[in-house]
Amino acid sequence: MINRQQGDCLELIKLLENKSIQLVMTSPPYFNSEKKYQRGGGFHNKVPVGEPLFDILEMFELLHDKVKDNGFIALNLGFSYSEGKINRVGELIRQIERRTHWHNIDKIYWHKLNPIPLRNRLTNSVETIEIFAKLPKVDYPKRINYEHNFIETSVASSKLAGQKPFPIEIPLKCIDIFTKEDDIVLDPFEGSSTTGFAAKKLNRKYIGFELSKEVFNNVTKLYDN
Repeated sequence: MINRQQGDCLELIKLLENKSIQLVMTSPPYFNSEKKYQRGGGFHNKVPVGEPLFDILEMFELLHDKVKDNGFIALNLGFSYSEGKINRVGELIRQIERRTHWHNIDKIYWHKLNPIPLRNRLTNSVETIEIFAKLPKVDYPKRINYEHNFIETSVASSKLAGQKPFPIEIPLKCIDIFTKEDDIVLDPFEGSSTTGFAAKKLNRKYIGFELSKEVFNNVTKLYDN
């Protein structure tokens, strides 16, 4: 099952069946020095460097009733540096835990082989995928047996103009560990639908939300091919 919808993800999340989602796998455009994400998606005016681009806390609160009690959120926030400031991922994680009843229980490190170089700073080649669960202790669906929390791959390219998807290896690993076959995977910020194609490959059901009608229609063509 692939269920893709175009619209405001905060409104569409409200329509999901309670306790139906096993994994939320997403990479929202959270930190950026030049653009800000509108409610549910879409870019608008500039905001100060390091300021949140989207109300992640509201999204986490809405997802609490929609995710199964043994379900997970895998959140990639990326990295940004501009004008002498670095985004505050650590502070955001503390806010999520303090205010939304989700627990940051694990993380996966992504080492990028072709990161964007920085001037006068060490080039950041590592991002994290932060794993959240409703309970502080929860069993993973997959018996992991010393599996490493590390992925090494190049930054993905996209067939869609303006899209910068994370590589499919990331959602493949998360979906494999945190779901079982026929579970539902949700991506509230579908973009180029890397998560959707990974879910399809692993025989998981998929729900994706995308605000941009243009991006949504372009991805539809990729699914049709």
